[in-house]
Amino acid sequence: MPPLVQSLTHLIERPTSSQSVPIVATVQSDTGISLVEVRYSTDLSTSFSTAPMFDDGLNNDGAAGDGVYGGTIPARSSQ
Repeated sequence: MPPLVQSLTHLIERPTSSQSVPIVATVQSDTGISLVEVRYSTDLSTSFSTAPMFDDGLNNDGAAGDGVYGGTIPARSSQ
């Protein structure tokens, strides 16, 4: 069963192609999930890429184990 995402926020409103974009998502934690990823595309005519998200307290995600996951969509120029 996929995780229930309660909110999703990107921390840079209008990134340039050289900026990575931090992403924060609140995920319902009682589903027994072990992996959260964000799927993104920089051009809607191409396939989606995947970036991992973490609930470890080190990725703009608040405290470790709190159901808030943080990750980063890499800069377009670094893909």
